[in-house]
Amino acid sequence: LSAFSTDPEAALRKLLGTTPFVGRVELQSLHVQCKPSADFAVAVPVRDEAALLPAMLSALHMSFRHTTSCGVPVFIVNDTRDGSVALIIDWLARNGQAGLVAEVRFARAIRRAPFARRLALDIAERIVPGGALFTTDADSEVGPHWVREGLSQLAAGYDLVCEDVR
Repeated sequence: LSAFSTDPEAALRKLLGTTPFVGRVELQSLHVQCKPSADFAVAVPVRDEAALLPAMLSALHMSFRHTTSCGVPVFIVNDTRDGSVALIIDWLARNGQAGLVAEVRFARAIRRAPFARRLALDIAERIVPGGALFTTDADSEVGPHWVREGLSQLAAGYDLVCEDVR
């Protein structure tokens, strides 16, 4: 089991003590429901996306349903002023989906999507060490076979797979 499965808050605080996050990120809340093992994780940075999240979450759920592999979404909700956190937690519960939702406040110098994505990917890698890492955006909709096709291409030997964004 990864540290995120056994003691997620301690594992996250340890990660936040590393570059580029040390002294620049304040953890506001953490919701974790992870399975002991997963084949892949999807990292999603979120900031004030409540209006667009339902479509994104629905598309992500469909993509998860079209694969036999086990996946875990990782949401970093940074500096948000809307109901994004509640929407995501409700979606996880309604769908019986394992996942991690961390609400954080970034220092002004790193209050941008690349840092939120970096944190989400760092967590995702620790949840599925050696597994596949995917990333998308809270204002995008992945295709229904996005995960399955990505996993297939990785299994075929590709190191990186990119796809268009809707």
